[in-house]
Amino acid sequence: MNVKSFFKLQEKGTTVKTEILAGITTFMTMAYVLAVQPSAIVGCDANTFVDINGVVISKEAISVTCALISGLITLLMGFYANVPFALSCGMGTNFMFGALLQSNTLSFGAIMSITLISGVIFVILTIFGVRDLIVKAIPRNIKTAIGSAIGFYIAYLGFKNSGIGKFENGIELGSLRDPAVLLAIGGLFLIAILTAYRVNGAILIGIVVVTLVGIPLGVTTLPGNVVKAPNFSDMGNIMFAFDFKSLLTPETIVYVFIAFCGDFFSTLGTVLGVGAKAGMLD
Repeated sequence: MNVKSFFKLQEKGTTVKTEILAGITTFMTMAYVLAVQPSAIVGCDANTFVDINGVVISKEAISVTCALISGLITLLMGFYANVPFALSCGMGTNFMFGALLQSNTLSFGAIMSITLISGVIFVILTIFGVRDLIVKAIPRNIKTAIGSAIGFYIAYLGFKNSGIGKFENGIELGSLRDPAVLLAIGGLFLIAILTAYRVNGAILIGIVVVTLVGIPLGVTTLPGNVVKAPNFSDMGNIMFAFDFKSLLTPETIVYVFIAFCGDFFSTLGTVLGVGAKAGMLD
């Protein structure tokens, strides 16, 4: 297979080298999902959780499943749709559903069923062209605002997790004596300078440099096992684990509506933002 002709790289004004670099950068910026998703569902302080139906949910099972699904749907996006977008599991409603799971309000199967119903509605609206009508009906300034809001949310998470900002009682500046804060600020400046000089892979270079510098400073913690075979034993508990019986309540409609709106508008904002940056919007 001729890669250049199959993906129409020349028509799109790009090269194999550029796409490989972009793919690595995209992975590095999205890999946080593999750690955040399990913590959102199971909780930060435990490796496993037993839901109200007695189903054992482990962080490793969530992480492995998330990785497999992300790889599969990204391959479909590339080989079927021929669009250079990477996809992963939804990060819009996972904390809400995680809280409902951990408080024993919903079972894991019920959450998966709600997600499935939301996805089916999404597909139906797409097939019948309703989604396209909704997108066209949204004013341009609202579309821009959605993408900006997602960017602000990601920036908020970055500032909070790095310690640059504190958000307990309003917004406060973090401690500039903290090595992690100084390293994060330095990384931002490095990426900004490289981007200003139009250096290819500016974000990737910034991530690698900050990670390496953080090792002697004690900010970056190296994993015990760099390469580890995934444990598939617990995946049977969560794959296709639907619990439709628990959805026979009035609250189900609200949960489905929240899940659908969160997925719809976060996807819309991301696609519009990334598509505009790549010059792929008509």
